[in-house]
Amino acid sequence: MTNLPFQVQRFAELIHWYGGLRAQRDVPPRLYALVDGALCEDMLHLVEARGADWGCLYSEAMLEAASPAVGPYLIELTPEDASHAALMRALLRHSEHADLVLWVASTVPLARLCAYFHQYAEVELPDRREALLRYYDPMILETLLAAFTAEQRDHFLAPFHELRYWHDDWKTINGGAYAELPTPISERIVLTSDQQERLAMATLAESIYFELRKDLLPPLSD
Repeated sequence: MTNLPFQVQRFAELIHWYGGLRAQRDVPPRLYALVDGALCEDMLHLVEARGADWGCLYSEAMLEAASPAVGPYLIELTPEDASHAALMRALLRHSEHADLVLWVASTVPLARLCAYFHQYAEVELPDRREALLRYYDPMILETLLAAFTAEQRDHFLAPFHELRYWHDDWKTINGGAYAELPTPISERIVLTSDQQERLAMATLAESIYFELRKDLLPPLSD
């Protein structure tokens, strides 16, 4: 039984996964970390200190874009770079007890991928209200992909080879890896009543899950 720290074990597994994807394809995918900044507000300072390129996943037209450290953002990573490798281990350490990061393999450049995500920042509810869409939360993402129509699901997954995240174990979602990004389905995604209800239930389940974990697990050490 290994006594290696959590982040060291997960880092080795992540590198093995990413290396396998690179070996399988003529055009190797880039590696990204999609981070929920609200769960670790100081992480963006570390990203910048480690010299990693990143982009906010809220468009400049949104008020939330003024506070990128507490919103979703995308980091491009080169594991061979020692600073980036250290950043990856920090992300993994902080994601042991929180759904902080989705790992993304995609050939799409950073700026284009960020722009593609902008259309998913907000959705319109059946009553015409607007709401932020937490697609970057793994538990929400699972429900969202199940609730999407086939067209919506294909459109969301189009830029990715695979998505991977840690939630008690590694979970992997296959992407579409389209050669060309599809155009937006519409100016804004409009959820049906059923989709809204399923996402609301997923949000409730997530809250209960993490309240239980907080009671059962020791505090996260730095």
